[in-house]
Amino acid sequence: LHTLNTLNANQSGLAKSLQKVSSGMRITGAGDDSSAYAISERMRARIRGLDQCSRNVRTGFNMLNVAAKAVEQQVDILGKMREIALKASDDAYSQQDRDILAGEANQLFDQLELIAQGTTYNGMTLLNRTTPDTITLTRTYEANSFADFDPLHPAQRNTTIGNIFPTTSSERLASAWDRYDEFLSGYSPISSTTASTPPSVTLDFTNALSGHTIDDFNLQGFSVLCSQCTQFVSIVLSTERDLGTGERQDPVTTDPYLIKCRQYIIGINGAETAEDLANAVYDGITSANRAYGDTGSAVNIIGEHNLTISRSGNDVSITQYEYSPPYYVMPVFYEGTKGVNYVTTDTTTETIAEGLHPWDDCYIQSDTKASQDTKIRLWNTTVNALFPPKDSEFLLEPEDYPTEFNEADYPDPSEYPNRYEGYTGTTLQKKQQLWRDTIYELTKKGAQQDGTCLRTREGAQDFLDDLDQALKYCLHVATDLGAQMNRMEISDANIIVSHENTTASESTIRDADMAKEMTAYTKNNILLQAAQSMLSQANQNSSNVLSLLQ
Repeated sequence: LHTLNTLNANQSGLAKSLQKVSSGMRITGAGDDSSAYAISERMRARIRGLDQCSRNVRTGFNMLNVAAKAVEQQVDILGKMREIALKASDDAYSQQDRDILAGEANQLFDQLELIAQGTTYNGMTLLNRTTPDTITLTRTYEANSFADFDPLHPAQRNTTIGNIFPTTSSERLASAWDRYDEFLSGYSPISSTTASTPPSVTLDFTNALSGHTIDDFNLQGFSVLCSQCTQFVSIVLSTERDLGTGERQDPVTTDPYLIKCRQYIIGINGAETAEDLANAVYDGITSANRAYGDTGSAVNIIGEHNLTISRSGNDVSITQYEYSPPYYVMPVFYEGTKGVNYVTTDTTTETIAEGLHPWDDCYIQSDTKASQDTKIRLWNTTVNALFPPKDSEFLLEPEDYPTEFNEADYPDPSEYPNRYEGYTGTTLQKKQQLWRDTIYELTKKGAQQDGTCLRTREGAQDFLDDLDQALKYCLHVATDLGAQMNRMEISDANIIVSHENTTASESTIRDADMAKEMTAYTKNNILLQAAQSMLSQANQNSSNVLSLLQ
């Protein structure tokens, strides 16, 4: 049995050696070396990715090459147009000659556009690309909402209508914050009077509009403390409701203590005078009460509150009733609203298109995630970009010079090149204009797009400036495309080197050492034959014992 087990082990070892020798790989499955197998498979996936990235970069190079060759043709056309413009600027040519030159220029304009619109790669046009420039605006909108009336909501102090309230302390104006605590606790301060009639507090609207408009009163209001239930009523003015209309609101609560709190929304839209405001408060409260069916006691301020309202001219009076004389409690006012959650804010972000940049950035996937933002720029070389009219939607003007807060196009005022020395002492605007005309790569608006400008000497001379701008821009596009092609070549070379090194590293993990594996194979083969021979000898020994028994 021991010999048989040894034979089986040798057979297994020989099979593994044979598999490695025949496949050339040290690791043929996860069972051979699980961690090395995982590393190898990740590296194999990367190798395959590098192959595709190399193809991507070469495709990007080819696309740029197609665009660059087309731009070279456009540069030649612009050079030809400049020759024509110089001819038309010379008085040695007759009017008939200039007319012929104008017709030739029109044909060249058409060819420039045809090249830009017709240069394609894989069905994509390459030289008519644009990128919208957008402005992101964050705006805050305030919407009025009275639905969430909460007695425990923080108070809202007034900012405009404080001059309607009485100023004598005997009339109990709770304008200080420490007095406001009485509203929170439900405690009604004792300030009784032995007058024979219930006391009233008058709100005088005579000077309410002094220095204010009706809109200033929107969402302003006041609160009245009721001694009967030791709770309050809030009166809120709203320009969103028609003048004199009202809405009565109850708190969303089942608390028997807080359920007595109420608020009125009073419409003041259309008010013009102080009397309009005073009438609106009275009419709004009574109309709101009638809407609840309180036809007989519309002047009473809600259910268990023992408050009534009356008016006279510019005055509105609030009367506090107690159970019986001789003691009556003065109403307590707060210059603000209590429990009114009336302003909701909605912040939105808007993106607004401002114009078009004469280029478009495309992405080339090369190698790892870190290169997913590898961009190539395809430029717009249509006639509208080379010779933009005054009303062009392209964004072509440089931005201001840079500061510590922003990056811009113009050089810093103190850092203009040496060739600007002749402009020393001139204005910054002139230096910027010289830099813009000679250095800045984009064209200027207001260019000619028609050969008719060559029919006069003056028009031809002006057109030379437009041609210089177009040629400067087109040469910039050509050199930029060439630089990007060089970048693609460098990127491809780097990917090839990375592919080579990654393949070599994966090979050391996965591939078999053939000399070593052949030695192991030979060893396992000899051991297998020896085990087979020994098993045969063991069987013969058993036969000899049987022969002795005979």
